Amino acid sequence: MKILIADDHIPDEDVIENEIEKFVEEKYQSRDPKLIERFVFMRKMLNKLRSAGFEIDACNHAAAVDSFIQENDYDAAVIDLGWYADDDITYNNQPFEGWHIIEIVQKKRPALPVIMYSNRLYEDPLIPLGAADKGVLPVYKYFEDACIDNLIAILRFVSSMKEQVRRIDTKTYKNISIITTTLMVVALIFLVLGLGMLLLNKTEEGQLTAGVSFITSMMSGVFWKYLSDVRKNILS
Repeated sequence: MKILIADDHIPDEDVIENEIEKFVEEKYQSRDPKLIERFVFMRKMLNKLRSAGFEIDACNHAAAVDSFIQENDYDAAVIDLGWYADDDITYNNQPFEGWHIIEIVQKKRPALPVIMYSNRLYEDPLIPLGAADKGVLPVYKYFEDACIDNLIAILRFVSSMKEQVRRIDTKTYKNISIITTTLMVVALIFLVLGLGMLLLNKTEEGQLTAGVSFITSMMSGVFWKYLSDVRKNILS
C-alpha cells in the first residue's frame, strides 16, 4: 500500500536521526523543544509506517504535493492541516493550508482516500465538520506512539476497504465489459446493414438501421467511459 504523507514537520530525507535538532536550529533559527519534538515525532512516524509494511512518500513542502500526486499512484494520502513550518506559505494561509492541498489532491485523484491530520480537531468543531463535508477523514494528531499506532490501524482499514471495493468493481467491470463488447458488435452489424440498405436504395430501412446503430454506439460510449473511470480510480 503506497501512502503520501504531507506534513510540514517532516525532516528532509537526508537528515539523519541524531541531527534533527541541528536541522531545526539551522533552518528555523529555533531551539524550541516543542518544535524539535514535532520533527522527531514525524521521522519516527515515517519509520514505523515503513516498518509496518507501507510504502511511504514524504512531502514537507505544500507546493510539491501536486507533483507527487501527478507522478505517483497512491492508495491513500495523509495531509496535515496547518503548515506553519513552510516558509513558502503566507502567514494568513498557514493555519489551514491543508484544505488547499486536499482540494488539489481530490481534483487530481477524486477517488483517493484522504486523511486530514491535525492537533486542532478538538479546538474548533468546524474543522472535523469541514473535513466530513469534503469527504475526508479527520484524525487527531498528538505526539505519542499511540497516535502512530492509531494511524497504522486506520490505513490498514482503508486498505481492507479498498480491496473489498476492488473485488466488487472487478466483477462489475467484467460484466459491463461483456455488455460493451456486445453492443459494439451489434452497432457495427447494424451500421453495415444500414449502409447496405442505403446502397440498395432502401432509404427508410437504411436510415432506421443506421439510427439504431448510432443509439447502440452511444450506449457503448457511456459504458466505455464507466469502464475507463473504474480502471483509473478503482482497479489501478
